[in-house]
Amino acid sequence: MRRYIALLLLCLSVLPGMARAVLVEDLYRVELPVEDQTTAKRLEAFNDAFRLLLIKITGSAQAFDNPGLKRPLSNSSRYVLQFRYVMRQQPNEITSEPPIDVLNLTVTFNRDLVEGLLRENGVPLWGRERPSSLLLVHYSQRSDAGVLVSGDTVAELVEEFDAEAQRKGLPVLFPLLDLEDRAILGGAIDSLPNAARMDELAQRYAPDVMVSGVLMGSPDVSWQARWQVRFSNKSFNWSNQAASRKQLIDQSLTELARILASEYALKSIQANDQDVLFKVDEVRDVREYIKVLDYLQSLDAVDEAGLLRIEGQQATYRLRLRNSAEDLHRLISLGYVLEQLELPQINAADANQLVRLNYRLIH
Repeated sequence: MRRYIALLLLCLSVLPGMARAVLVEDLYRVELPVEDQTTAKRLEAFNDAFRLLLIKITGSAQAFDNPGLKRPLSNSSRYVLQFRYVMRQQPNEITSEPPIDVLNLTVTFNRDLVEGLLRENGVPLWGRERPSSLLLVHYSQRSDAGVLVSGDTVAELVEEFDAEAQRKGLPVLFPLLDLEDRAILGGAIDSLPNAARMDELAQRYAPDVMVSGVLMGSPDVSWQARWQVRFSNKSFNWSNQAASRKQLIDQSLTELARILASEYALKSIQANDQDVLFKVDEVRDVREYIKVLDYLQSLDAVDEAGLLRIEGQQATYRLRLRNSAEDLHRLISLGYVLEQLELPQINAADANQLVRLNYRLIH
């Protein structure tokens, strides 16, 4: 998850106000602890890892209820591309004893096979293009006043959020709480800012999603949180309670993933083999022609992409889609590479009923 934050902060330093969606790498890789390296434990871990993968690429555990996934969930080895064992140090959550070494199994699943399974069974797929979320969290223990969370104020909490967010494929970042942030907050970092100051922070960081919450509790009692998430003129509120801080973070980010996947997962999951003509203006040279082609090929809604012709600064690509043109547009709108010029148009004179999409390259 540190690489997500580094990428987002790099965007902020180079392009102020442009912390757009993030392309999540290693989406089909899962790591989990195992007792030993026996075949029986490995096959059991494959099934556990497959469940974690499905949650990560669909946004919730709802896929487990699909009848077509019943057999794969109990026999997932055919979807495994590769695996390896690694030793990880794990901190002791109960005492201050030194970290202990734990055997972990890293499993990489075959993307094509898994996506094919989901499409065949009508399960929406949440691809690699995912919205960036800015987390404004007020944290307090017992009766202390609390503080806004950042890498400088509560570093261990940021680490816990980062680790769980990475497991769920959620790109998240926390405010820096530097001099500029403190000026926006009026110098106060011991409480959540009001709506106006949140809007100012949103203008600075420009995330796709704003998440604000209050997290409080103590190790020997219980933990609870209240959350609000805002994006695309929508707002959601929820609360949760858990026996430990780790469980509370897990529950909180599980609900955030579910909400975001309900908006951004590809709904038109049945492969339709639809061809579209995709025109891009303001493409100035060969390097930019290739940049656009590589970008289109990286989108989960695109099966194939090829350059059809070049006319001045306009490039036309022919795309074969896995999903609908609307799905493609939603993915593109998450990024800061292309901007739509016109709505999709059907050429009635074309026997193939090709959809024509018109965009421009953002410089």
